[in-house]
Parts: sequence; C-alpha cells; structure tokens
Amino acid sequence: MISLIRKTTIFFLLFFSGSLFSQKIAAFVRFDNSDKWNVIDDKGKLLFQTGFDYIDTKTVSIAVTSIQNKTIIGLPKYGLFPFKDKLHWGYMNALGMIEIKPQFDWAYPFNDSVGLIITGDFFQYINLKGELISEKNFSEAKKFSGGFGLVKYKRKWNFINKNGKFISEIGFEDAYSFKNSFALVKVDGKFGIINSKGEWQIGAQYDNLKNFSQGIAAYKKDRNWGFIDLNNKIIIDARYENADNFSEGLAGVKIGNKWGYVDSTGLLKIAPAFSDITEFSEGVAVVKNDGFWGAIDKTGKNIISCRYDEVSKCENGIIRFKDPQGWGFMKKDENIKQLQYQRLGIFVDDLAFVELNDRYGYINTNGKIIIELKFDYAENFKNGYARVKVDGKWKYIDKNGNFIDMPALKNAEDFFTLD
Repeated sequence: MISLIRKTTIFFLLFFSGSLFSQKIAAFVRFDNSDKWNVIDDKGKLLFQTGFDYIDTKTVSIAVTSIQNKTIIGLPKYGLFPFKDKLHWGYMNALGMIEIKPQFDWAYPFNDSVGLIITGDFFQYINLKGELISEKNFSEAKKFSGGFGLVKYKRKWNFINKNGKFISEIGFEDAYSFKNSFALVKVDGKFGIINSKGEWQIGAQYDNLKNFSQGIAAYKKDRNWGFIDLNNKIIIDARYENADNFSEGLAGVKIGNKWGYVDSTGLLKIAPAFSDITEFSEGVAVVKNDGFWGAIDKTGKNIISCRYDEVSKCENGIIRFKDPQGWGFMKKDENIKQLQYQRLGIFVDDLAFVELNDRYGYINTNGKIIIELKFDYAENFKNGYARVKVDGKWKYIDKNGNFIDMPALKNAEDFFTLD
C-alpha cells in the first residue's frame, strides 16, 4: 500500500455564516501580487486561499457542506489534485491537505475516481486512498474512461477495471477507450467490438470498423464500407468507398469520390455531391465543396453555400462562418449576418465576443453591439460572467459590461457552479 500523509494543513479555509451568495458560483484566480491560486465569489470576495502553485481547473468539482449554520467549501467532490514537491508528485485535497505524499515521477488528475501515475518507466493506477489497484506495471496506459483503463501489458493492449482485473483473457493488437459501453479492438489484423464484460459483441472479423453510434456501426470488408447492428446483422451491404457514423438518423457515405447521406435502411437521402462532410448537429451538417465550406439541412438544401474558409457546427441554433474578410453568423432559420470581425466567439445566453481592429467587445444574436469594443482580449460568457483583459490584467464583467469590483488579476479562470 502506498503510504499516506493526511490532514497536513497548508492553508486556511474561510467559513461563512448562512448562504454563501445568491448564484453559488466561484472562480479560481491569481492576484497580481501573488503566485498562489485563490477562490473568489461573484462579488470579487475572497473565499479561501489554496496555496497551490498549480491547479488543474478542468477537473474541478466543488462541494458545499453546511455544518452548524456555517458553509464550508470543499473541492473536489471526487478526486484529488496532483502537485509537485521538489522532485516528486503527490496528491492533495482542496483543503490543502496532503492526501498522498509526493513519491511519483508523474501524476495525472483523477478520472472515474482513479489516478494514473508514473514510477520509473511504468504506469500504474491508484484509488482515492492512494492504494495501487493492481500490482502490474504497464508500459502504456490511458486515464480511466467509462469505468475502465486502457493499458499495454506484455506488448498487448487490454482493459483493467477498478478492481485491478483484466476484463478480457486475451490481449489486443490495438484498442480504443470505451464509448457507450463498447470498445473497438484489433486481433490478428481484424477489428471487432467488445462489451463492458469483455465479451465479444462483434467478433474480430472486419478489415476496419467504427464504434457504435445510434446502435449502428460502420464496417469495412473487401475495400468497401457498410453498416451492421448490435447483433452483427448487416443492415446495409458493403458498397461504399467510405462511411461515417450515424447522427440524427443519417450517416455520411462516399460514392464515386463524393460524400452524401443515407438513412438506416440504406436509402440515399442526400445525393453524393461533397468532397468532405461532418455529422449532423441540430439538423445541420457542415459540408465542403471546391475547397470551401458551407452547410445543409437534412433534405440536402443549402443553408449556407460552399464559399467560406471555415464553418462551425450548429450550436444553439447558430452557425458561424469565416471568409477572408472576417467572421459572420446566421440563425438557422434566418438570413446570413455578414459581419467582418477578426474573431467571433460562441453565443452564450445571446452574447458572443468579437474582435475588430485588435479590440474586443460583445454582440447579440441580432448582430447588435451590446458591450462596446474596449477590451484587449475577451472570452466567452460562462455562468453569467466573462473574462476580459484590460491593460494586460484580467477582470470579470457581467452581461451588462460592468466590472466585478476587485484587485487586478494575473490569471483568471471561468466561474463554475457550486453544487
């Protein structure tokens, strides 16, 4: 068992009577005069000092607990933060207490309540108590996903569960992480799919294969692609030059060097006319022709003609696009708003950042400037606030463009919600 050091307090935690604040959101920041990360609320008030030099903010999950009318902030609800002390890595909790003493050559953030570490030339996994879940040493390993870790052991790939057991008695030439309870694997040059019990869902028999999407998988046999269901029943014969995953009832297929779309019966719904395509999102697919991108609906009708350098997938009913003059956007059922911005963010709650002549501001979905272009830099809104840069320092603004009253920030992360 890996030894632990618990309850070594390295920073103080502030307690607050009653409720913390109305929206229950917080953000990690570094003040201009410090290299340590701190946590603030949406009024700019310091909640607590972490004392951390490094924080993996992408894995943050906050828990709020009330004890005797006091609100205690702890993080994360699951998992620990990796930290480095001199030469080695360990893990600490959000209260700044060392939970697993520094002893590893590298430590990754916990995922699925399992941590991935490197010691010497090998990868291993540990649980939240710091115990090895397996005594085996792996030459390669991936973070846990879908309840399993993908590992390479004795030159073969396999999957390990949280009890440290391999789910399959055989190793694989190649393997991909679990997705929707299925994993794609390769044996003797052929591809198949296993389920979460390690059993064959689709035996290793195909020249190429893609994982299931909407209960259907694309397979390759004798140079052509077709589709099978969960029981390995062929629902569309292998007759296409290439095939993509099903999304919103349609899948891209390549016929005569051009892409079109078929339904699950093999009926051609959109004729092959494109050099490249994407999956459908909100009833819209981004397609390419003659070197330029556009967008179509599920009948094949042009929403945006193929004349742009970039076109984004449809998000919240809005499609963004770029040509040499700049970025523009359109609502799915309305006319194009050809704007000439150097950058255009994602619309969140009707607002997106834009850049023009090296200045940043925000527009709404009608193209109207809501917050004037006066910032050095800006990010998308999240949880009601956006990060902006003014005179080289970070600040937060609300949807009216008002600053949160607080000192200058060296670094600032997005606000996140407290559970």
